[in-house]
Parts: sequence; structure tokens; C-alpha cells
Amino acid sequence: MSDENAKTPTADNAGKDSPDAASGNNKIDIFIDKSAQEFSIKDPSSGRLVTFKANMVEPVEEEDDEEEEEEEPLSPEEFRHALQRLSSMGLTWAPGRVLDVRAKTKEYEGALYSEEFREFQQTYPVLPRELTAVVFHALTGNDAPDFITGNASDLAQKVDAAREFVITPEFRSEFFFKHAIKVPYLESIDWEVVLKTHERNVSGTPGTAYALLLITLHNTNARMGKINEHENFSTAVDLNLVNSLIGTFVEIKTALEESLQITEHLGKFVKQEVKDDGNSNATPQ
Repeated sequence: MSDENAKTPTADNAGKDSPDAASGNNKIDIFIDKSAQEFSIKDPSSGRLVTFKANMVEPVEEEDDEEEEEEEPLSPEEFRHALQRLSSMGLTWAPGRVLDVRAKTKEYEGALYSEEFREFQQTYPVLPRELTAVVFHALTGNDAPDFITGNASDLAQKVDAAREFVITPEFRSEFFFKHAIKVPYLESIDWEVVLKTHERNVSGTPGTAYALLLITLHNTNARMGKINEHENFSTAVDLNLVNSLIGTFVEIKTALEESLQITEHLGKFVKQEVKDDGNSNATPQ
């Protein structure tokens, strides 16, 4: 800082502000004069007071960021068009706490990385949240917030669109499986095959092959742990065990397919009962 900005204190200031040099005070005192737009620093050893001109700036409290305006719900026409457009890309919706997009089959997985899908996401940023509320309302009867789905008339039209493009029997089954199951469910199995050529305390070559499995479990029940938490464990199977497991899974598959047919039949029965007696409080299908 230049000397022209510094000035020697006046006699009045010196008499008022000078410390007792013999006091041994090692603190540095700073005096601010807002009206004169200056501040002074006092040397603790000599008591000399040096004053500087300065621009005094009052601290400005940061204003809270303005809350982002809530996106308006889509109109029923926009909502239906968005679902129809996504379906035409070979994509569909997967049940979850918030519905997510997935390919209908493996051949359409490339659509998830397409420019068309990226543009779709930018055009309908609120669709996943809105569709989730509509689907939960349609399948569980839970109230859907107006600020997310629109008024009662709009909601009814959106439920019809969701039933047409999203809520298939398979979706409904997966939805209740993931949201009503009381234990973690099997999410995926990663695997690799090991050919064992050497073994401790074995002089020859074992020459056996087996598969190492990494099994991932997904939790959706708060009583069992953190929501959406994953648990992994590893195990091994050989060809005989795999063949046995295949037989078991075929039996399970057959039983589940029969159960799905029963569920579809019961669903049609409930719909007919609602139609006959006009009971709007029946369990949603």
C-alpha cells in the first residue's frame, strides 16, 4: 500500500488511542471509521497508529435462490402421446420407486443411447415422476397429488393411457413383487467358469470345471434394511448342480405361469363385479 494512503495520527488520536508501550500488550488493534472511509492499525510495541484510506463495503446477505417453479403436469393428450412415442421406440417402463425406462427386448437396447431418446428425456423431464404417481394410484388406490398428475378428470385419462401402454399383466406382477415382497429378491447372477488344473496335495491334474456365481440381492423392504440396498454373496456350482437347478427352475416357471393365468382370471372377475354393482371402492386392477 502506498505511503500517500497512510497518515500519521493527530495529537488527539495519539493521546486517545496510543497504548502503554510498557504494558507488553502484543495484540494488534484495528480501528474502523466508516464515516471517514478509513481504518487504523496500532503497533503493539511502539503504540504507533497508522491510518489507511479504504472503501468500506457492507456485507451483503446472500439471497436465497428462488425456488424453482414446479413443472406443470402434462395434459392428458401430452401424457398419452409421450407414452405412445416411447413405446414406438421399442422402450417400456420398469417398476421401481420411480419408474425407469428399459428396452422391451434386447434388440431395442440401442434405443436407450439414441439421440431420439435423449431428446425425449429433455422434452418430458417430469414424465417419470408423473407416471409413477399415476401407476401407484391405478394399482394401489393411493391418492395422486394434483400438482403432479392434474385434476381428477386429467388423472382418470392418464390412468387409461397408463393401462394401455404400461400396466400389462407382466408389469403388474413385477410391480407387486418388488413393492410387496417381505425379503430381498434375487436381482442378478454374475458368473465365470473355472478349469482347475492344479490342487494342493494332488499330484495329478484334477481337470475339473465349475462355475463361480456372484449373486446380488435387492432389498425393497425398510424392515429388512436400507431401501434399494444390495447384498452380494458368492457360491460355486458344477454341471450336475446346474442341471438340477434348471429342473427346479422349470418347475417354478410352470407354477408361476399357472399363477399368472389365475391372476388374470381373478382380475377379469373383479372388473365384472365392479361393473355390475358400481362399487368404485373395489381394489384397483
